[in-house]
This record gives sequence, structure tokens and C-alpha cells, in this order.
Amino acid sequence: MAFTYKPLWKLLIDKEMTKKALMAKTGISKSTMEIQQEMIRLINQTRKANGVSELPVNEALMNAAQACSDRRYTWHHAPEESKAAADAGLWLR
Repeated sequence: MAFTYKPLWKLLIDKEMTKKALMAKTGISKSTMEIQQEMIRLINQTRKANGVSELPVNEALMNAAQACSDRRYTWHHAPEESKAAADAGLWLR
């Protein structure tokens, strides 16, 4: 299954919201969205080439990863990552 933003665009249409309005409301730039889309595409392309199923996109996990990136983490920080995930709405067991 290829990654697609179609469900997001449908939701925006249903809410009568533009991509520009979404970016303004969430505080993310066009370049950030484009980078995320390209990273997901390349990761799944590589996984597919190696016979591994594509990863589904989880918006809460993406938000947690972005929060860690914003803090300039360059390695795994278990407590900080757990807090970022919880703040993004993920429940960790």
C-alpha cells in the first residue's frame, strides 16, 4: 500500500479548510510538509525494494518525532521521547 495524503485532503475539504489554512493553524511550513512526505515516500520505497511492507503513517507519532527533532535530539532519549509521544496523544505501554 502506497502512502497517500488523500484522506487528509478529503478531511480538509469536508471542513472547508485549505492546505494553507492547515499549515497556518498547525504552525508547520510548506517545506516541513514536503520533507515529511518525501521521507515517508523514500522509507517506504526502500522497504518495498527489500520485500518489507510499507509503514503506515501515524499522525500522533509524526508529531512526537517532530517534537524530538525540534529539540535537536540526535540519538534516542527514552524519557524525553516517551513524553513527546504522550504529549502527541500516543499511549505507550
